[in-house]
Amino acid sequence: MKLSLVFVAALAAVPFASGCAVSTSEPDVGSSAESDLTKIKVEKLGSMLVGEPMNGGGLELLHDASGELRAYEFAVVAGSVVDVRVTGDAPEALILDSKKNVIARATVESDGDETRATIKGLTFDKDGTYLLAFREAGDTAKKTYRWVELQRNYDKAPITHIACKTREKFDGEFETIDFDIAYMKPAKISSTLLPVKDSRPDEGIYFKGREENGYGYVGTLNENLGYQTTDGRLVVSGDADGIYLVELVLFENSELKKGFFRVYNNSEGKDMYSEVDCTVAEKVGR
Repeated sequence: MKLSLVFVAALAAVPFASGCAVSTSEPDVGSSAESDLTKIKVEKLGSMLVGEPMNGGGLELLHDASGELRAYEFAVVAGSVVDVRVTGDAPEALILDSKKNVIARATVESDGDETRATIKGLTFDKDGTYLLAFREAGDTAKKTYRWVELQRNYDKAPITHIACKTREKFDGEFETIDFDIAYMKPAKISSTLLPVKDSRPDEGIYFKGREENGYGYVGTLNENLGYQTTDGRLVVSGDADGIYLVELVLFENSELKKGFFRVYNNSEGKDMYSEVDCTVAEKVGR
């Protein structure tokens, strides 16, 4: 199954903004003298994007055990909720503001095979630019490779659930189409089509239809998937390896409650078309 369009919530860089509010479930929000790193050298490695499913950063070699911090700069907009993970032998990870004050400090976890510093569900209430800083901590500090990740957290994200039904029958049955989109309404954050809940990431299933096995015309939306919002429409398309094409179009001026579903050149060489009626529900997380 080939995914032709990678959904990455890329954020454009915004100016530094001090005092940007953030909140997190982690208790270590820096305000004490211990959290003041303004006199510690921080080596900026470059910029990262908050994204899903692509991870920012990558394998980074710590040059020495001097305790100096290395960091990636990243921009966020209001409403963003992110997860941070840095792996290493004894990793430490921090989120710093533009003045190098600690906004959040990671918790170190280990499952025996991997040690990682994590921050989960860090919420940014205002636009701003921050640093994801990391280093090896303690006596075990040494040269090591690490993986740096900055991902969106969808457990706290605004989720739009859309459930549609065709007005006409396709091969004797009405089609149903269910799917979820994160960040559909906030204009500053790119919307992201989410995999069907409880599906395996490698399955690549984003649309659920009436067929329990996920195939059929609606299931074809998951094949060579295309997704975009353009000219006041949400457009999703799928391609059954050139055998036939399917397309779902919803109109933004109907609040995504009206549109149509079309099959081009089905197994009998015929086009099929029906208007759809949809319900739209908003909630936080899945």
